Amino acid sequence: MLSSLAKVAPLSVGKATPSIAALAASVDSVASAPALVACCNSCGWSASGGFATCCRRCNGPDGPHTRTCDRKSHRLGAQKRAKMRSKEDRAVVERLMQTAIEEARNAPSGQAMMEALQVWVDDDWLGGVDALKGTTYRAIGMGSLRRPSCCGTMKSNVKFVGAVVIGLIQLIGPAVMFFNIMSKRKEWSFFNFAHLATRTGDKCLALLLIVTFHLNVMFEIRKESLSFERVYGLFEALNCSSKRNTSRFMLRLGPIMHCYLYISMCVCTTLLLGQAESTKDILFDSLGILFIYRMDDINKTSLVFLGKDDWPGCRLAWAYERVSKDASFPPVGE
Repeated sequence: MLSSLAKVAPLSVGKATPSIAALAASVDSVASAPALVACCNSCGWSASGGFATCCRRCNGPDGPHTRTCDRKSHRLGAQKRAKMRSKEDRAVVERLMQTAIEEARNAPSGQAMMEALQVWVDDDWLGGVDALKGTTYRAIGMGSLRRPSCCGTMKSNVKFVGAVVIGLIQLIGPAVMFFNIMSKRKEWSFFNFAHLATRTGDKCLALLLIVTFHLNVMFEIRKESLSFERVYGLFEALNCSSKRNTSRFMLRLGPIMHCYLYISMCVCTTLLLGQAESTKDILFDSLGILFIYRMDDINKTSLVFLGKDDWPGCRLAWAYERVSKDASFPPVGE
């Protein structure tokens, strides 16, 4: 299979494809990867680096494990398989990887770029890669969601319109909730703890949910920052600004909307749950806030018209790791 693909790859890359000798030299570092060693606790995962266990938390066959154990084991497995290949096979794989990036970079549109990654990126290359978070804003910005047109299919047009509606709901929803809450401010009574005697359970539940939501937002802000920097760096590296159906504005609109949601939802959660009158109101209000909060997340939303096919997160993450090795690529955070 590798030999047949090797005959196809140079046709699409042309003069930009490096020689076999240069590619073989570039993958010598992969071949010198450490051997795959099983964890001494017989948990089934691979030992991390020069340690005897897969992670610090592992105590036996039943774990527990850290979140990175799976990713590290896949990476070590990929390094072991690369070491077992011949020098020629490693050069062919390296050339196929380079071809995948060139095909994505030279694609005429965002949709064609996504299709190129689906076709050229092998599933074996995705081991240990954490998928990039996909949102409706990023899907539109990278061209995964095609803009509606008369020539487009009904399905693609509905997906784009649905993504726009999600943005409007996230923009209007928190504002409507806030003004509705503030319209009842005359009914509020401050520093009145008489209701705690009869509604202690409800108030404690509301307080716990408020604290949990705020803590979650703190972690989400950090993850959103790192994820956006990777997606935006990939947008520049793959020359997406010159492709059809891509939008730098929509890509930047995503973190702006998320900042608006983080602030407004924290305020609405505190005010809305603080004045809830029953356990049912507390739980239903919490679910409603969480639904609006996650509507644009393609992997976590409950809306069925958006799915993983609209955002190949693992392949985009692989492409980012690949292009980030270039010396001209700016490091994340700068």
